[in-house]
Amino acid sequence: MTSRLGYVLLLAMACAPALPEAGDGGSTAGGGDTAGGGSTAGGGDTAGGGDTAGGGNTAGGGSTAGGSNAAWVATKWVTPSGSATSACAQATPCTLERAMALATAGDQVRVADGVYQRACPTQNRRSTPAFFPANDGTASAPIVFFAEHRAALGGLQRSEVRNTATAIDTGCPAIGALDNTFIVFDGFYVDEARSPSTPDTGPVTVWASDDVTVQYFDIRGTAIPRMDNHSGIRIEVTRRPVLRHNRISGFHLPNSGGENHTGIMAYDAINGLIENNTLDNNGGGIFIKGDHDLPGYGLGGFTVRNNLITNARRVGIELGGIKVGPGYGRTTLSHNVVSGGQFGMMFKSYDPLSPRDFTARNNTFVGLYSGFQLTSPAGANPSCFTMVELRDNLFATTQWGIELHWNTAQRGVILAAGFQSNGNFFSSVDHIGCLETWSTDGAPAYDTLAAWRTASGVDATSTTGAVTFVAPATLDYRLTAGSPAQGKGAYVTGSEVIGVSP
Repeated sequence: MTSRLGYVLLLAMACAPALPEAGDGGSTAGGGDTAGGGSTAGGGDTAGGGDTAGGGNTAGGGSTAGGSNAAWVATKWVTPSGSATSACAQATPCTLERAMALATAGDQVRVADGVYQRACPTQNRRSTPAFFPANDGTASAPIVFFAEHRAALGGLQRSEVRNTATAIDTGCPAIGALDNTFIVFDGFYVDEARSPSTPDTGPVTVWASDDVTVQYFDIRGTAIPRMDNHSGIRIEVTRRPVLRHNRISGFHLPNSGGENHTGIMAYDAINGLIENNTLDNNGGGIFIKGDHDLPGYGLGGFTVRNNLITNARRVGIELGGIKVGPGYGRTTLSHNVVSGGQFGMMFKSYDPLSPRDFTARNNTFVGLYSGFQLTSPAGANPSCFTMVELRDNLFATTQWGIELHWNTAQRGVILAAGFQSNGNFFSSVDHIGCLETWSTDGAPAYDTLAAWRTASGVDATSTTGAVTFVAPATLDYRLTAGSPAQGKGAYVTGSEVIGVSP
């Protein structure tokens, strides 16, 4: 049986065709990572609530903005001037490289403020970080590497990790997991301008690893003229990853967006939890993209919630090869806010089977060109978009609400297979929806909800009206008292926490 790491090596040698970005004239995903694949749907565990996702890697609280990280109790200590040979005791701290080599299950490694730098490997630079652990944790005793101060909470006190590369596309990920289990990374700072990445990866990676948590990072990207994948956090060949409370910004093309330039990107990943991240000025916010059909893996079972995505140059959240399979169930996108940019959420069909089996509910879309875009299915008799539910979402001040790029025959098949859109609320939306062709190509525009219902066959219980928010200038999109949209959008109780919080 092929190991997780074996899959990484096989994928590195693959030369599959690149993927075009929908509607952008064919910029490529590159690197041989084809999305889609043909795993069959069926069964599987649901992602569920996910409050303790990650198989035991529950992150403690205890860190306040500007204060030290009190979530962990150190067993090993690291400083920038530490010893390369010590046991990493408090009195004799070691280098980060040394701690990565020595830490075992149950260790909690405190990394002091300062800069940590290491050379990239000579091979497999996409998947091999400059810093990654040599050993594994366990469900009850993960290995934790925590920064003295959590970078995502702001301040100049931070633990910065870098590689030693000096030019774009010559580097590697700065920190991450490779063939690891039960690891927590907490609070580091990574700036791609000082730690260059390489094509089809990013500054932080979780590769061929299970039960890994990345939280409270501040990851800064650079505008790179690369058509290949470029993301702040890249996860691939992984089960139960947890990405929470990270700030990720600046991953985009020099003069445009590019959905392959994203804050977070996933391939061959199942049962993941992506929550409370703040993603700003990226080509895309979150892209759950491709499935290479690897035994024991797939793409699905994600819970994506409570994320704040602002100024996405292309799309806030995008699903590609999503489906259900053995050991993983539906994907749920809920209580996310997407403010400013082109598309709120895009669901892209790479093959006749996907995306499918997902729910997008109680999300808020503000100031966008389009809220939902569901692309043309691949194939004349598709099973993509099967068992899809779009409900209780709030669209405000957008040009288009919902774009369904399906012809009449495709729409009949998809609706019969369980596609639903209902209970949504449209406020100051120029066109409730369009069908069949791209809105930019003169698609029929349905400006009233009644016309949209008749043409599309969906949104029977959706409504329109005027809404106001508490403080939109400061990204507070809670509804004001008495709003006709109560129960719709990301804020249902008004106490939800969206984006990074201490």
